[in-house]
Amino acid sequence: MTTAFAALREMASGRAWPVIAVSAAAWMLAIGLDHSVLIPTLCSTTAAAGWTGAAALAATLSINAWTGQAVSWLVMLLAMMTPLLWQPLVHVWDRSLAERRVRAVALFLGGYFGGWMLAMAGLTLAAVALRVVAGSAVTAFAIAVAVMVVWQMTPAKVLFLNRCHALRPLPAFGLAAEVGSFRYGIQIAAPCIATCWAIMLLPLTAEAAPGVMMAMTATLMLSERYSGTPPFNPAAWMQTHGVAGALRHRN
Repeated sequence: MTTAFAALREMASGRAWPVIAVSAAAWMLAIGLDHSVLIPTLCSTTAAAGWTGAAALAATLSINAWTGQAVSWLVMLLAMMTPLLWQPLVHVWDRSLAERRVRAVALFLGGYFGGWMLAMAGLTLAAVALRVVAGSAVTAFAIAVAVMVVWQMTPAKVLFLNRCHALRPLPAFGLAAEVGSFRYGIQIAAPCIATCWAIMLLPLTAEAAPGVMMAMTATLMLSERYSGTPPFNPAAWMQTHGVAGALRHRN
């Protein structure tokens, strides 16, 4: 958590302050919005008790206003993900000609958030399905936590996290420069989605205090991105602190 706040402080005090300004504005909007809009409403309280499987899933999807869901996704992404783009945004700005810097940043953000919006649609559908199959919000959230913990312990998580820092060459002139900025946004979004998908399931499945869960997951992602250390591995933490050995000795 210290790393997360240190990164935010450095961004806010330097030329990356617009990143923090956009994120702060999105957080204020998130707080001001009704949570049923901010966090997708996953289940109807009036659904028939006997509905199960595909019928329950179809009914759940039909009662949600997907335009409102798209707004909620965008607000979530602007609040949580914008600080993660500090390094690639500076890269795009520095590697673009002065007359096209703003356009280059806009194209990069279009590629990045466009990719994440598609991912959020898939994650929301997964959260809906998980809620229907689990039968309760508490069980669905517990499953999402278990999935996140398992994903944190995989080598693939570290691989994708490292790729989030990739600074690729960008064309300087003509159509190639425009396409390159947009493509770079997608290239950064892809490993970011692969890294964070399990963490993002938590606020999507949390029924109680979803705003708090958003803040917690955003802090975790920010710490992972800028700490320079591998993601939190529960098994490694237990071994380091002697918890696993104590449990084996006790048994």
